[in-house]
Amino acid sequence: MRQLLVRDGDLVVSGDIRTISGAARVRMDLSHLIRTEIGSNRFAESYGSTIPRFIGAVLDEDTAREIEDEVRRAIANYASAQAVLSSDAALRGDPPPFSSGEQLTGVASVTAVVTFSTIRVSAQIETLDEPLALTTVL
Repeated sequence: MRQLLVRDGDLVVSGDIRTISGAARVRMDLSHLIRTEIGSNRFAESYGSTIPRFIGAVLDEDTAREIEDEVRRAIANYASAQAVLSSDAALRGDPPPFSSGEQLTGVASVTAVVTFSTIRVSAQIETLDEPLALTTVL
């Protein structure tokens, strides 16, 4: 399914508003999810993560483990939300809202590398089609 392309918080427009799908859509969705402070969206208060709280904080190996756990939790919530939306669409007889390459089935691994004030998060995510990699720098 197609979704609006957003880069650095802005819609991408090149003549028309651009859309994306597949692995690129999942990477964009998860990058936004990780960067959004949980509770900051008044329409979906459970959306987001606690990762923004780490920005500007003292970062060490314990912090890296906390970040990895939080990324796993956020991705699991995203996968649960996908399952609910897919189930609702099926009950209504609507087409699935996610392609098989967009439907998450699990998280194989998450690694957070902390250097000075930079957090680099890498995750290997499983979908119905094939695994995909997500890397984001905060």
